[in-house]
Amino acid sequence: SIAQKIRGGMALADAAKAAGTDPILVKGSEKSAFAEQSAAEVATAAFAAPKGGVVGPIKSALGWHIIRVDAITKIGGKSLDQMRGEIAKALATQKAADAFADLLAQIDADVADGQTFDDVAKARGLKIVSTPPMTANGTALNQPGFKLDASFAPMLKDAFQAEPNDDPALVQLSGEKDVFYNLDRVIAAAPRPLADIKDRVTADFIAERANKASRRAAEIALAKLAAGEKPTGGTARALSARRVDILQKTVKLTPEIQQLFDLRPGKAKLVASADRQGWVVVRVDRIERGNLNENPSLLAATQAQLSNAVGQEYTEQFAAAVKAELGVKRNQGAIDALRKSLAGSGAAAR
Repeated sequence: SIAQKIRGGMALADAAKAAGTDPILVKGSEKSAFAEQSAAEVATAAFAAPKGGVVGPIKSALGWHIIRVDAITKIGGKSLDQMRGEIAKALATQKAADAFADLLAQIDADVADGQTFDDVAKARGLKIVSTPPMTANGTALNQPGFKLDASFAPMLKDAFQAEPNDDPALVQLSGEKDVFYNLDRVIAAAPRPLADIKDRVTADFIAERANKASRRAAEIALAKLAAGEKPTGGTARALSARRVDILQKTVKLTPEIQQLFDLRPGKAKLVASADRQGWVVVRVDRIERGNLNENPSLLAATQAQLSNAVGQEYTEQFAAAVKAELGVKRNQGAIDALRKSLAGSGAAAR
């Protein structure tokens, strides 16, 4: 019916809308591109029609097609001399791809015949690159500055599923690249020798002792404040902040600033410093009430925050109710084992 109306002189858009559908305008499409949008048989019929011709209905996997050819642009052919460079480039690209595919097939065949990694590499003129022992994320424990290129991630994944006696393997990387690798050895997970980490252990030990001493001094100061005394030693500084500035993120939210809004006037509390290198005793002297009329937008921001908090609380209550109804039990042993595994108990490979 639509095709008959178009052939009778009705505009395609009007005929389509009368049938409850919308036309699709295709501008300047080549046959191959049009075939991808529809189907090969639809494109063949459309590109065989004259200007102003109506094609269809033709059925494809997408449905029924009716095409009206509004214009035809004919592109003249090029001479061999004009195309010589383009043809040579295409042939060189195809030849290189074929040669690479043949090389990969030959390597596979050599490995299947029992040749070693070194034999295959030497026979094919391949450059061998040895890496230090690595973890699954591509870092080397013995070389802090070493990081394997991210494009080799598929090789690492394959290597950490292999065994030392497995045959060398070809692994496809992203960007149409392949890597031929051999697993030299697997190092079981174990604590690093103290000699390798002596400097780090020493620094951590000194920092831990200093941190404990700092906390003891801060606790003494906190006790004096609680008793109404003025603590001695240390460095005192005044802090002040407005909640509106924190909501608008114009004030850096350090642990000391955060604590100001968690205490009542006259109360004090001990908090770790932002860099975790010391301790801070925070005491609130006074709280000045703000005037909401000075910043009406604060009301909307506060309402939004409370709305998010209420929604989160409802979600947590629902999850807790479902667990109680179903009788969910926690397998703490399995949870601890998984946490230990995620913390880095995997093997290192080279």
